[in-house]
Amino acid sequence: MMNVKKQTKKPIRKRVDSPFKDNLSSLLKERGISQRGAAEIMGVSVAVVNDWLQGAYPNDPSAVLKFCKAVKCDFQWLLTGEQSQGEDSRTNLSEIFDIQNEPAFSGIFMVEAKRLKKREDK
Repeated sequence: MMNVKKQTKKPIRKRVDSPFKDNLSSLLKERGISQRGAAEIMGVSVAVVNDWLQGAYPNDPSAVLKFCKAVKCDFQWLLTGEQSQGEDSRTNLSEIFDIQNEPAFSGIFMVEAKRLKKREDK
């Protein structure tokens, strides 16, 4: 009698149009990151990144969070398309400007901060 191996197929992950798929795709293009590069950053296989770009929803949010931290993008935006409103969504000035140590500015300072309020038209 012939011994026949029963082949098991991987479960097919449902593919949908989602903000995650679209945002990940545009982010990779915008930043010039390859699927292999994204996979290395996230600690997942290239096949997983490819699945995500084809519409599979991520089942490893920690990998997505790791990627967001590495490329400095908002986690909520990447997953849902909506910007988070928390402290983490604020841009740090060091992300925009180069910080240079200036010897002329060393020493003790007193800094006063005032909140500005838009004037109402009179």
